[in-house]
Amino acid sequence: MTYRISAPSRQPARFLNYVLFTFCFFCLAFAAFAEKPYPVPAPKDRNFFLAAYYLAPRPSRENRPQIHFAVSNGKEFIPLNDGAPVLNAKEFARSGQVHSPYIIRAADGGFRMVAMDRNIKISHYGVGIALLKSDDLTDWSAKGVYFPERFPDLKDKLKEVSYPRVIYDPAAKKYLVYFSMDQSGGSTKLYGAYANADFTDLETAPRLMWELNDRSVVNARISPSGGKYYVFDGYVKAVSDTLFPGKWEVVARGRQVLRPEPEAGPEFKLIGERILAAPGEEEALKGHRHFMLTLEDTDAASGDNAWKKRSDAEKDKGVVREKVYAINYFPEDYLIREGSRIAIARSELNALFEKWGRPKNLLPDAPPLIRYWEWENVPSIGPFVRTNPIIEAFYADPGTLYSEKTGKYYIYPTHDGFPGWGGKDFQAFSSDDLKDWKFERTILTLGEDVKWSSGNAWAPCIMERKQPDGSYKYYFYFCGALKGDGRKCIGCAVADDPLGPFVDTGKPVVDFKPEGVRGGQEIDPDVFHDPVSGKYYLYWGNGYMAGAELADDMLSVKRDTVKVFRPGRTFREGTNVIYRQGKYYFSWSVDDTGSPNYHVRYATADSPLGDLTVPRDNVVIEKDPSKGILGTGHHQILKVHGADDEWRIVYHRFAWQQDGTVMEGPGFHREVCIDKLEFNDDGSIRKVDPTL
Repeated sequence: MTYRISAPSRQPARFLNYVLFTFCFFCLAFAAFAEKPYPVPAPKDRNFFLAAYYLAPRPSRENRPQIHFAVSNGKEFIPLNDGAPVLNAKEFARSGQVHSPYIIRAADGGFRMVAMDRNIKISHYGVGIALLKSDDLTDWSAKGVYFPERFPDLKDKLKEVSYPRVIYDPAAKKYLVYFSMDQSGGSTKLYGAYANADFTDLETAPRLMWELNDRSVVNARISPSGGKYYVFDGYVKAVSDTLFPGKWEVVARGRQVLRPEPEAGPEFKLIGERILAAPGEEEALKGHRHFMLTLEDTDAASGDNAWKKRSDAEKDKGVVREKVYAINYFPEDYLIREGSRIAIARSELNALFEKWGRPKNLLPDAPPLIRYWEWENVPSIGPFVRTNPIIEAFYADPGTLYSEKTGKYYIYPTHDGFPGWGGKDFQAFSSDDLKDWKFERTILTLGEDVKWSSGNAWAPCIMERKQPDGSYKYYFYFCGALKGDGRKCIGCAVADDPLGPFVDTGKPVVDFKPEGVRGGQEIDPDVFHDPVSGKYYLYWGNGYMAGAELADDMLSVKRDTVKVFRPGRTFREGTNVIYRQGKYYFSWSVDDTGSPNYHVRYATADSPLGDLTVPRDNVVIEKDPSKGILGTGHHQILKVHGADDEWRIVYHRFAWQQDGTVMEGPGFHREVCIDKLEFNDDGSIRKVDPTL
């Protein structure tokens, strides 16, 4: 069924005049410009913005995400319809809810919008999309496409359809709808299909457009530039001469990759603790829910960000220029989530006001299109000066190793960037000098290489053990959700080389709670070799800290040695143990990984399972908001090979974008960093200064 919102009625005479005028105009326009039957404001006249987004209620409220509109004059976005939805997904989406609306100005002068069909209260995954069409932004037709029914061949293997986007293909003269799709719990890839002429259905089953062998493709966007098409996946950029399905060639990875979107813009980003305002305006903005939307003037081919270009003098002064937009006027229990925006003209803005009312906090009539807010003496947190993070893309929970066999350092992190920490694979990176890191390969995939686990590939660690014959074995401990009930357990896979192939042992190593422990999770393993006794130990726990001696085969723990430690109320997760000059140092993460206050503390002991002594001042590393560094935690401390007493701390923190804003979902958009760790003369750990 197609759902339509009708425009409000008007006086009969006025309405007839409008119809007659419109009919005549359309006839003339069709004759002269058949491909553009609707009047299109010139770009120079589009001095306002329309944002489409959804509100995600907090857990205390019923989850009913719908499509909302807000308008802006270049300073702040103010919701239409008194903050209520402008479209009701119950009429066209199978789940009754929609997420991540993506709106574009269409080639025919009208508008197209797509959204995810997903009820997060029932499932974290959705398998449908919504197609919406309008000539004037006020009267929308909408139709849901439920993939299991529309494409029966996908029914048994389809797990998720997410982040639909739409782009006009001038070669085909059709609208291409593309989206991330996960089949049978494998890696997420980019698929696409053309919409029909009415924009009510997809003409064919989805076809594969783009996939990566080392990571899933999630929330990708396509932009035309210079006769080519560029696809962006956060940290990967590929180019193709044709749009669909295209022959995509990766041309860039990492933080130099931008996602330019000429019409449909970036999502709203939660500012969090930072209040971004012009001098003297901070007080006026307090009390609002602060979000920002950056408008990029970017060339897709070069990746240059025109408004980021600053003179050397400005850089020396530390001047930061950003285009900042505050969005207010929302209930406190709601959070703005992914949205998109288009530039609109005054006539279109007035039509929106006529349909949904003029906002009470109305914008000034003659606003500047772009406004720069400048702060003096604020360190740049853009890509100009940063050498941290050390690994491109989203990763967290780094497990570290120096291999005697290869003479290299390795990092095995959580593959991040997936909602709900839903990654399924583990990857390895190598370095000769702890500075330049190279991606090596995916070494293990849950659900494929690990049959007992369905996902949640978290927080690995690894141990190199020399064998009596001079060869080496590598024991890779990792977290995974147990098939059937989803309980988190710790597994182990074994290899003869730091890069594998790793073979899972077939069952968890730790799938139990220690005696006396009632809550928490069996996650975050840390493996330790005691140089004094020669024994090996495994530590784990979220909500509690536990440790035990490993059996001789390294594949189980000796149950009679299990100990629950008492590090105090600050302990959350992520235990790490090292030995230095007769002392055993236990360190751990405090607070939640999604909190800006996530940080590391430590204690000492006289043996691997001894009682802990907690120093009064025991912070190892914590946030530094002046540098834009937040959420520093889940670490490992690594000794520099060949150095007498030189150490590094490898950890994760919130990922920042090119424009200096925190990624949405900072709890699962994290980056791996490394900094120097030093000890004082009395053996205490000197607090680390996190760097850029």
